[in-house]
Amino acid sequence: ARETSAAYRLLGKRTLAEDASEGLRLLVLATHADPTDLGALLDLAQAYVKTGRCRDAIPIFERAVQRSKDRPAGQHNIVPYLLAHAYVCVGNEQRAAQVLREGGVSEERLKDTIARFRKTVPK
Repeated sequence: ARETSAAYRLLGKRTLAEDASEGLRLLVLATHADPTDLGALLDLAQAYVKTGRCRDAIPIFERAVQRSKDRPAGQHNIVPYLLAHAYVCVGNEQRAAQVLREGGVSEERLKDTIARFRKTVPK
């Protein structure tokens, strides 16, 4: 299952720029091939954000946040940032701030982080 997921992920990421719908289809297949593959979830959700489908990315990032909570202590966890970016993309900055707080972002860094996300929202 892991090898199949990896193959779909690679093909999906390569195809995305030329044919977004086919790239997304392959990335979905990667998540079906190995539902435990955190990388496949992140690739799919990030592809949704890149193609302007932020609303579709949110539930996938939410699943990834749950899976990434098992990461070893001391290992930086970027998943809450990705989820917060998707929330900013759909205009829910209040939820984005909550996700960042839960991910350990300090109040001092919160506003700057959300402001940076605003600048990178797909048009």
